[in-house]
Amino acid sequence: RHAAGEVYDGPAMSARDLQIDDLVQRYSGLVRAAASRVGGARGLRLAEDVAQQVFLNIWRQLEREQSIDDPPSY
Repeated sequence: RHAAGEVYDGPAMSARDLQIDDLVQRYSGLVRAAASRVGGARGLRLAEDVAQQVFLNIWRQLEREQSIDDPPSY
């Protein structure tokens, strides 16, 4: 139970979670735009799936404790 007016946002995010969240916030528009530009109308429809795959690949990279030196390259 929390005190009146106290906001509970769930468990604290780990440093890795914060890093991936930051990357998604910063680059999701770029990833979707690239998918749309490369794939035309089909790319526009698949942009969300492409973005999800890109960020999954980045997450896996971070899980292996490898650095992400150039996020836009993913």
